[in-house]
Amino acid sequence: MRPLTALEKRLAAITLSLLVLAAVAAAVVFPYRLAARHYDEAIETRLDEIARYQRIAAAKQSVQKAIAEVNGRDARKFFLKSSASALAAADIQQIVQTLVEANALQLESMQIAAPKNEDGYRRIALNLRLRGKLAGLQNTLYSLEMTQPYLFIDNLSIQSTVRPNFRPTPGVEPDVMSQFDLYGYAQVIKSDVAPRH
Repeated sequence: MRPLTALEKRLAAITLSLLVLAAVAAAVVFPYRLAARHYDEAIETRLDEIARYQRIAAAKQSVQKAIAEVNGRDARKFFLKSSASALAAADIQQIVQTLVEANALQLESMQIAAPKNEDGYRRIALNLRLRGKLAGLQNTLYSLEMTQPYLFIDNLSIQSTVRPNFRPTPGVEPDVMSQFDLYGYAQVIKSDVAPRH
């Protein structure tokens, strides 16, 4: 290998200096750019959160007004009148009996389930079996869910009462059998709640 000339030595020194300078610049600039991007994203996230909190704060007055309006309403009309299980069940039975008669249905059975206390309310439930025309059943179910106090239908099962080889008579609608749970809530008076041990 021949010795380098003075010009080649200078070019090699300049190239080596440029490579060292580029490496030092990359070692400084690259982490700086990463940190800058990280902080830019963090600032953008915080500004977004601040804007969201400002929107929430601006809505505070209208939310407080809506809460006051709801608190001003008489919520007791949506609950069963009595917190005593037997009386509350009797209220539900009376509503059911009225609607069953009005819609020409037959009440096959009505059983009262054990009451359950749920977060300061007592759930009073009945299991019902009704028989009649589908239109009457539809009206009854709709009326039960639209009544006050609020009643809720759960576990609804509707079955046809006709045999597989049934030939319908023109103009005569066959009966259907329905079974469902119907429940409402009563407000529990503090003295009604058994103490927990």
